[in-house]
Amino acid sequence: MRDEDKLVRIASTGTDIEARILSGILEEEGISVHVSGEHAATGRTQALGWVAVMVLQKDAERAREILLKAKQDAKDMGWDKVDFGTPG
Repeated sequence: MRDEDKLVRIASTGTDIEARILSGILEEEGISVHVSGEHAATGRTQALGWVAVMVLQKDAERAREILLKAKQDAKDMGWDKVDFGTPG
């Protein structure tokens, strides 16, 4: 597998609902998204884990920029609960 075809984590959220919102933002921009850990962190129980939002490595930089712009433009999501940690 080529490096550019590997999935990398670009963000993590406390709930699957938040992850799906991020996923939708990216998909509207033409970026394929994989959400991992949905069963570990549901909208009802945030204490069990984090939900990772993952994209292909070749799309990671653009996806990160899109989400950071969305964070600046939108105030209707708890962005303080989104981890934009190092991709990987």
